[in-house]
Amino acid sequence: MRKYVLKIAYDGTKYAGWQRQSNALAVAQVVEEAIEVLTRSPVKLIGAGRTDAGVHARAQIAHWETQTIVPTPFLKRLNGTLPGDIQAISLYEGSPSFHARHSAIQRTYRYFIRWVPDPFRRAYSLPLSYPPHLDVLNEAARMLIGTHDFTAFTKELRDQPNRLCSIFEAYWRMEMEGYAFFEITANRFLRAMVRALVAAQLRLMQGRLSWEAFRAALFEQDRRWGVQLAPPQGLFLWSVAYPPKSLFLLESYALFPIEPGSASGFTPESETDSACPFAGGSSGGVG
Repeated sequence: MRKYVLKIAYDGTKYAGWQRQSNALAVAQVVEEAIEVLTRSPVKLIGAGRTDAGVHARAQIAHWETQTIVPTPFLKRLNGTLPGDIQAISLYEGSPSFHARHSAIQRTYRYFIRWVPDPFRRAYSLPLSYPPHLDVLNEAARMLIGTHDFTAFTKELRDQPNRLCSIFEAYWRMEMEGYAFFEITANRFLRAMVRALVAAQLRLMQGRLSWEAFRAALFEQDRRWGVQLAPPQGLFLWSVAYPPKSLFLLESYALFPIEPGSASGFTPESETDSACPFAGGSSGGVG
């Protein structure tokens, strides 16, 4: 039995999220069906994170197990079968113990905002009516770092008995004039947790949420702030990190290189590098 692993980028605008669903089209279903066409064998993909409807991914990681050896070159054939808004970037073989969700040691999400009109990025960012106060946003973001119970920042409590998440990094940064983003890295995320955190911080900046209510939500799990969610279009699953020797590169496009000095600190992937240089958390979760 072989374990193949894909790094996938997708525009989630018209999909009902990553996870296959019975009543709507999901990204995983589209990729599974494309792989099945090429391999002529059934495929069940397991992803690193279950992104919600309308959420995008720069580096979703997914694996499947099979006795069938994939045809080579694989990525070119797969991308020729996939629609243009879903594309495979890299193909790996996973170690026997590798699991796309459970083996991840951290995940990173980015949420993009803008305060300038831009018809080309309206599906990938949240428009604001005025420039944000990044100092206020970063003061709130710094409070998130550490291990906290995020009960007050998830859209539902059902089937999520463990609500402790360890936040390694959280900050707001200017991307360029008129654009900024929120980046957060953690071992795991609860359902819609990133969108809830973005909404809370923006409401705090706008004076629509008090610091007392924000602290009560974070440190006392007080859900009375309303558990608002930022719209999905600004959110990207940015990267997922795994232990060294987890993945062995088979094919890759030279897309999305890791920026020098980025928060992840991973080296660019190469033909001989067995470490996984992705951007992203540990036991699943969605933004």
